[in-house]
Amino acid sequence: MHAARIDFRTRCSRSVTVTLTSLVLSLCASLVLGAGSAAALTADFEDVGASLPPNSAVRDSSGFESGGAHFNNQFTDFGGGYSIWAGFAYSNVRDSVTPGFGNQFAAYRPGAPLEGGTYAVGFVDSYAAFQPRITFASDVQAVSLEVANTTYTALSMRDGDVFSKKFGGASGHDPDYFRLTVRGLDAAGAETGHADFFLADYRFENDALDRIVSGFTVLDLSGLGTLRALEFALASSDVGDFGMNTPAFFAIDDLVVAPEPSTALAIGAGLVALGVARRRGPGRTAA
Repeated sequence: MHAARIDFRTRCSRSVTVTLTSLVLSLCASLVLGAGSAAALTADFEDVGASLPPNSAVRDSSGFESGGAHFNNQFTDFGGGYSIWAGFAYSNVRDSVTPGFGNQFAAYRPGAPLEGGTYAVGFVDSYAAFQPRITFASDVQAVSLEVANTTYTALSMRDGDVFSKKFGGASGHDPDYFRLTVRGLDAAGAETGHADFFLADYRFENDALDRIVSGFTVLDLSGLGTLRALEFALASSDVGDFGMNTPAFFAIDDLVVAPEPSTALAIGAGLVALGVARRRGPGRTAA
């Protein structure tokens, strides 16, 4: 009878261990399958913008963190009120009507509330060859990103200015464009894929379809694969002797990424091992 009780306890112990293992593996699978949704992380810039005064921007930093991601920045102060920057700034400026370089930190959102949340503004400095880049501490899978024009760039393309042409030209038929490219990079710096978005597109046969993007639009990044960084580049049909004439600015908000599924799987496997070890207890060995 005593031996039977021991055998019964052993079988129960094994059954509980198997059940625990199955549950953890099921949880692990859910983590993997749900990596793009439940486990997603969002950089919405409200964390860095919490103390930002209304209608202002920060561009004089060595970069900043939001939603677990690092946004690069290069700032040089030459003194006397003259400075340059590139990479990413964060802003809550609301001005979709004022043209010119002095309004470089406003997202182009005609009709949007005059007060609201924080977003980021990217600037590509072609002279310093400094690309806006977002980096992550570990591998992730990008899900989506909201992108927009800045007011400075949008009005320059719409109306032209001293440096840039009016998109479409005098006839309105010029096939102009302004394109944002988002590249995924792995830990070694190799490209994992890229996504293009036309912030302005005048290449249609029907001029009535020509457009300059107004407001934020969701860009699908799910095809970029497993990556460690996102890098941004701009291209325009308006190019001169010194490169692109179109102001090299864009705005982003609500970057969504998910942990790389193998990371979730490794966590789940560790939980399984921990659960089995606890069932065995100190000094016990597997039957």
